[in-house]
This record gives sequence, C-alpha cells and structure tokens, in this order.
Amino acid sequence: MLHQENGCNILAFNVTDVRFTASGQECYKIFRTWSIINWCEYVDGTEPVVLDRDYDGDGERGNTSFWLLIHPDGHTYIDQDKIVDNKIPNSQGYWTSSKERPLLKSRGIWEYTQVIKVFDDEAPKITLIGSRIFDARNNDCTGDVNYTFSIAENCNAQNLQIQVFYDEKADGKVDRTLKPTGTYPRFRIQEKLPIGIHKIEIVAADGCGNTSREMLQIEIRDVKGPSPICINGLVVELMPLPQEEDIDGDGDLDAGAALIWAKDFVASKVEDCSGIVGYSIHRADDIESGKEKPDPNHTGIALTCDDRYTVLVYVYAWDIHGNYGYCETYVLVQDNRGLCQEEGGASISGVLKTFSNNPVEQVKLNLSGIQNAEVYSNTQGAYSFQKLKENNDYTISPSLNLNHLDGVSTYDIVLITKHILGQTPFDNPYKFIAADVDLSGYVSTLDIIQIRKVILRLDLEFKKCPSWRFVDASFRFADNNDPLATPFPELRNFNNLNSELLSADFVAVKMGDISGNAARESLHAAPELRSIAEAPLLCSGLPEVLRAGQEYRLTLDLSALPDAAGAQFTLAYHTHALQFVAIEYGAAGVESFGLNEAERGLIRMSWVKSAEKGSQLATLTFRAKSSVNSAGLFHLEEKDLAPEGYTQAGEVKKLFLQRDLVMEAPGYNFQLYPNAPNPFSTSTTIEFDLGEPGSAVLCITDLSGRVLKTITRDYVAGHHQIVLQKSELNQTGVLLYTLKAGKDAKTMKMVVY
Repeated sequence: MLHQENGCNILAFNVTDVRFTASGQECYKIFRTWSIINWCEYVDGTEPVVLDRDYDGDGERGNTSFWLLIHPDGHTYIDQDKIVDNKIPNSQGYWTSSKERPLLKSRGIWEYTQVIKVFDDEAPKITLIGSRIFDARNNDCTGDVNYTFSIAENCNAQNLQIQVFYDEKADGKVDRTLKPTGTYPRFRIQEKLPIGIHKIEIVAADGCGNTSREMLQIEIRDVKGPSPICINGLVVELMPLPQEEDIDGDGDLDAGAALIWAKDFVASKVEDCSGIVGYSIHRADDIESGKEKPDPNHTGIALTCDDRYTVLVYVYAWDIHGNYGYCETYVLVQDNRGLCQEEGGASISGVLKTFSNNPVEQVKLNLSGIQNAEVYSNTQGAYSFQKLKENNDYTISPSLNLNHLDGVSTYDIVLITKHILGQTPFDNPYKFIAADVDLSGYVSTLDIIQIRKVILRLDLEFKKCPSWRFVDASFRFADNNDPLATPFPELRNFNNLNSELLSADFVAVKMGDISGNAARESLHAAPELRSIAEAPLLCSGLPEVLRAGQEYRLTLDLSALPDAAGAQFTLAYHTHALQFVAIEYGAAGVESFGLNEAERGLIRMSWVKSAEKGSQLATLTFRAKSSVNSAGLFHLEEKDLAPEGYTQAGEVKKLFLQRDLVMEAPGYNFQLYPNAPNPFSTSTTIEFDLGEPGSAVLCITDLSGRVLKTITRDYVAGHHQIVLQKSELNQTGVLLYTLKAGKDAKTMKMVVY
C-alpha cells in the first residue's frame, strides 16, 4: 500500500483479515480488507466507496495494482500510474474515473478487498527427542514411558492432526493407538509398556494434504533382580574324604568336607519378569571383604573344618539379563565324626549393637588369656574367636575410637537439656552413659559444653572419653535411673571355658549420641529413607548490589519456627567477595557459634533455646571486597553440618536459606538462571527470581522424563537459591531442571559427573 498526501489530506488506514477454507488447490484463503479514510473529507456515517478488483478489464481479478487518485478537478481516477494525462495505460490516460462511473466520486472513505491464496506443499517435520530406553520398575513388569517429540509446521499448525500407532514387540502389527498429550509444538507420549522392544509410529498431517511419519523404537529393559527367600539356616555334617586333599583351595589339606548348593537354601519359588535362570551362593565374608563378587556360576561351596561352626552365606537369584537379588542365611557346620584336628574345641561369639539395635562394625575385639587374638566385628556387628583351648580363662575387650561426630548433633544437646531440667528424663541407662562425655559420673552442662565444641569443630574429639564405649549386654543396672552411680563392665570374662559360647554380646554406646541414630551399618543394608519437613532460615539486611569497601549487616532469623527448641547449621559465604568483620549475638549467644573457620567462609552454629530472647539468632557484619550482586553469596553447607531445626515436640526440620527481600530492590520477574558450577560432582546452586509471592516447584528429571527429585516451597517475591547435592539425585550425565511458579515455567540443563 503506497500513498501520497497533498494539501489538506490526512489519511488513515485499517486492515482486517478473514480466513476461509480452500475452494481450489490452495490450502486456505485470506480475504484482506483495506479501509482508507481522508479525515479532511470524511463525514461520520458515510458509506465507503467499494473499489473493484478488475479495473484493467482483463478478466483477472486482483492481478494488477492501481492508483486511486483524487484530482484537483474534483474527480476520482483509477490509473496504472499516478499521472492522469500521460496517455498511460491508454489514450485517455487512465482506466476509469467518476466521470464514467459516478459511484467512484470521493466520499472521504474507500474500501478494497484483497484475496490471498495460501499454498502449502511442505509436510510437518517430526523431531524425536531424548533417550528411547526405559527401565521396567513397576511390579507388573512394565516400565513408565515418558517420551517427548516435537512437530514443526510452517503454515497450518492449528489444523495439525497427530496419530500415534503402537506395535507391541515390533511384529509389524498395530496393536492400538496412543493418545499424545501436550500443545504445539511439543508433545509427549506417556504410557505403561511391557518389557521388550516395541515400535511406535508418529503420523502428522497438516490439513493441506501433507503428511509425515517417524518410526520410534522403544526398549523397556528389565532392571529389577529377583527377590529370593531363604530358609532359616541349614545344618550340615562334615564327611570324611577318601584321602586328604585341598578341596576348598586354601592351601591346606582337608580331612573332611560338606558340599552345599544354592538351590538347597531357596524356601519357595521366585517369580521374575524375565524368568529365573538359576541360583548362586557365596560366603558373606568373601563378598563383604571384596574377595569375591556375585557370580551366577558359583552354584556351590565346599565347607571344611575351617568353616566351623557357623557360616553366613548370601544366596543369589539371577534372571536372563544378569539382574539379581539375594537373601542371607547361615550354615551350622558340625564335626560329629571328629575329623578335624585342632588346638581347642571352644569358641566365643557375639554381636555388638547400639541400644537402637543398630549393628556396629569395625570394632576391634581383643582376646587375652592363655591365647591372645584380635578380630574386628563384621557388617552385622558379629565377631567370633574359634579354636580356643578348653578349660581356660579368657577376657574380651572391645574398642573403637573413630569419628567422634558420628551420630552427634544439636538435637542431642536439646535432649540432654530437657533431661537436666526434668522436662523429659532419659528412658534407658545407656543414654546416661552417652551423655557423660566428661566421665564425671553424672550428666551436667559441662557435658553439653564438650559436645557443642565437637559439633562446632572447636575440638575434633571428646577430651576425656573415646568415641564409643561398650557394655556387657548381660549386665543389669541396679538403678536404670542412676546407672552412673556404680561401675559397669566394659569387658567380658569367661572362666573355665569348655564349649561353644554364642551370646557374648555387647551394647555399643556412641558417646554424645542420645537420639541413638549412630550406626556403622553394612554396605548391603538399605539406607534409611525418611521424609523430613522443612523450615526457612531467614536472612535479611543485604541490598541487591554490594558496593566495594562498604560494610553490610546480615540478620539470621528463625521466626518461621516459632516453637523452636534448638537449631544447627553451617553458613558458608564466598570469601572472594566478602570479608567477615564481626558478630552481634541475639537469641544465640557466644557459646552457640564456632568462628574458628570464618576466614575460610564457614560460620557454624549449634544453639539450644534457654529463654525467650526472640527469634533473631545473630547479626553478622561483612565487608564487600568488590562490587557484586549479593545473590548466591551465601548458602547452608549440608556436608559440613546438617542444617536442622528442632521443635519442642521433638520434630526435626531441615533448614533452608531464604532471603528476606523487604530491603531488596523491587521489580523482580520470573527468571531461572543456569546452575553453578556446571558440570558438578558434589553440589551445585540453582538461583531464580519470582515476581510475586507463592509456591514454587523445582523438578529434576533425566532426559527420559523420569523424576529424580522434587522440591516444593513457599517463597516471597524476589531472588532465591537452592543448593542441590549430587547424593540427592543418584544419577549422572545430562539432567533437566524445571522451575514452575503459577503460570510460569522454565527448563534448563545441568551435567552431573
């Protein structure tokens, strides 16, 4: 549309489109109506002059451009060019005018309809995205398929038609159609499919006669091992060999042996998605020590005199894909025929467990007497001294002095405080022993001081006691409410031992651990899974941008936990940007903070509420080394000290850092930033902005769409961050993280190695 204004001409234009389905070879038509007004001439309510589409008279409508000329002589002309009297395109110099067609006379408003035909001969483009291999983790031998594909259509996306055909087992036969979800241009196939290789055909038609197809091959892998059930032990008798030979391959000649087979220990038939191939068996000690690895061909074991009297075994069930599961049982090896020549026939065995019934491994047990020996407890907390000479006296003393902080947290100080105040007295004698870290014979605030020093890393270990103490499990305290009043046995004596003793047990007491959660468990033991509530640790006082050389005050507030009984955390900050200057104590006093590593960017707190002093724990002063954005300068270092808050009711809540943005610059919009560092091997920080307060969900998935972790929290408007540990994901490689808040969502990539 070209135009030229002369004199008192003020032109205005308007365009409207109406779309119609096709009547010919085209895909569809657009009727585009142009309206032109000359405000110097137009009178309100005047009907427009409707312009024809074939002024050149060649019978082809709309194929020739023309000029609409309002001439000073008062007439309207339709011309090939904008000069009326130059004899172009004919002898009269124009095609027509209001002289010949009075209806063309200008009324200050004109209307012309242009017909646009849209042709499309390009088929939609289908793009397959992500991994095509999925794991069958459901109990019904199926896997959850969550596959994304995209379709690009350059012309007619609103009429796009998608069909998805499913060919189970890829036998060339369509078994059913699948219904994809999503909106243009990304769609998703979400189905539960059986183990095997299947084909899925995606067909996209654009409504203009163009169709494209893509064949997708999906593999559902069997990754779950069978779960065998073992019988509860088996008794075997050593049988004589025709001649002495080294039947178990340990370099010693054996006089007797018993062969055991894996299938003999299976209590009932095991069902598996891919079918059971067979069973194998290993000594538990050989697996735990790394001497052997699970082997489907290791179907039997030769037991000899060296295996008396009890052997723990792992029985494995295998499927055709090499997946396995195992169960644990034992074998009682008897020598009723007297085949084994030995130094002695007596033995001492036992188990070391905490008062919470957790086995303790790596405990050194010393045997003294006519024979001296040393053994270590295994992953089940069990130990055994064999081949002891009969009718002699023996003493066993256990010891373990590693990792004084194991199982110890500020929650234990909370429990000790409640005991001292008489609010919640200890309910078993071993808690008294655990609390008495200064070995004074009673529980006092001096013990709390020692425990807090270890938590804050002011001391690396307890000054007066080892990490663990051990009590004869058969000992009965005279008064369970005052067990420290009299000595208790920390070793066991056995006089005139003449047989097999199987119950020489000890109760393991982790010093400083009142809650009883310390345990040095077996590598085969499943980790404890618990859902823990969260609470924010509010920090306020920092502007969005810090200026070099200026000092800023950061206030730590626990008002989100009004019934707090205590808390602990390590506040980490970036030393390249900030210098710690001072601390002003609040509800948490000087005894609650460990500042010995503040220059390294670590400030630890272990606080127990003792009086009503408000919710502000302390105010920290920092000096900015450079001008920098304050976002991401602070986080709670979970690997150093678990960030936890404790309620008066005994509930443990995980703390997360939340910035109070009252003093921050306004004007935030929804935004998700790249995580840093990326790639990462231990932890990474994800930062984001929210334009308004409310709930936000961070979801981490692998490329197949399988959800690895979801974090849901309520936030105020402003800048926030989440520190993510690699251990929370249990996955390496390229992952996706998506932030959703209200109607906003954004996805980015991270790499874990």
